Amino acid sequence: LAPEPGDGVRDAASEIYRLADALSDSLGDRPTVLVFDDVHWADPDSVRLIRRFIALVDDLPVLVIVAGRPLGLDAPAPLAELFASLARAGAVRLELGGMPADSVQDFVFTRSGIEISVDLAADLMSRTGGNPFFLAETVRALAAAGALSDREADAWATVPTAVRDVVRHRLADAPPSTTSLSCVAAGLGRSFARTLLRQPPLAELLNNVEGLDEALDSALVLGFLESDGPGRYRFVHALVRDAIYEALPDTKRERIHAHVAAALERRHAGHWDDHSAEPAEHHRLAGPAYARPAWLFAHRTAESAIAR
Repeated sequence: LAPEPGDGVRDAASEIYRLADALSDSLGDRPTVLVFDDVHWADPDSVRLIRRFIALVDDLPVLVIVAGRPLGLDAPAPLAELFASLARAGAVRLELGGMPADSVQDFVFTRSGIEISVDLAADLMSRTGGNPFFLAETVRALAAAGALSDREADAWATVPTAVRDVVRHRLADAPPSTTSLSCVAAGLGRSFARTLLRQPPLAELLNNVEGLDEALDSALVLGFLESDGPGRYRFVHALVRDAIYEALPDTKRERIHAHVAAALERRHAGHWDDHSAEPAEHHRLAGPAYARPAWLFAHRTAESAIAR
């Protein structure tokens, strides 16, 4: 596909057309499957090249697969144009979800030779979201620890190294506001309300609270978060949340929990009967300096439970 010697320097548009023509010509009449994976990461010129190439292969024995994450409203124009052109061309669209529990059972048996119960399969599905990569790494780690059939084993709370590396790499490439949001949200748990992130003093931990909605949209597009109902979000997989949480230094983790506890106190002031357990836990996780408020809220939780 390299240009011929002496062709000189071409502008980007001319080079895209040349490469697309060269690629389609190289296929000839051979049946071919061509896969463009992770196109959401592609630069604009690469996306334009894919779009141009697809327009040239209508009469060739070629199966073209374009794989990428769902587009948000703020998707780059070249990427939006590519998917729009695919739709106009009548491309078959497949939405891939996570593996269901029965498939998880089969997957685990194929990988490890161990039969697990439906309940354990459901736990694995919940923790990994049915993501094949996350599932494979989790099964490998649990099998190596001899804990695949023991839900109470410590290994179930550990993030596999390969998963942790992938999540951290993706987070490092995210905008700073998205990284800051994801770290604070990891301290809130698997699911959280947007309004709590705006609640002082928790909002102070975000790089730019005014850009919160933009950061949330970015986290949705990058696949860290998903909608969990009106005004609520959740991490797409428990492993994603745990990988981000485990990467936080102890001091930052404690500071997040202290701010979450304070935000919850403001939010539920005067209405503690049904809301004292959560601040009790966040005060506990905030470290020894918060032992007294942790005990007070835990005591209030116990009294409310007894009263019922």
